[in-house]
Amino acid sequence: MASMTSRLWNKILIPLSLLFTITINAQQMTHGKVISADNQQPLAGATVLVKGTSKQTATDNSGAFHIESAAEDILVVSSVGFSSLEVKAGDANYVLMNTTTKNMT
Repeated sequence: MASMTSRLWNKILIPLSLLFTITINAQQMTHGKVISADNQQPLAGATVLVKGTSKQTATDNSGAFHIESAAEDILVVSSVGFSSLEVKAGDANYVLMNTTTKNMT
């Protein structure tokens, strides 16, 4: 009986526990700053969303944001008056937003 438990542990439980550990470590906090490409001023209140999830946050008064994501996740950044932008989370240190040039008529 003890050897059967040992085999079960070695064949199933150890690989399963390793997979769980890898999954936990895949998520990290992504930190970045959203600024206007026009005047290099921070954009407060911009929305930062992890694409394909419900995870989102808003930038603070200095344009900074913090969101849990994997480095390969895509962040969708949007703000009123600016064109939405998609950026890889691992490359989101500084996000430059361009103003929208569409006519609203």
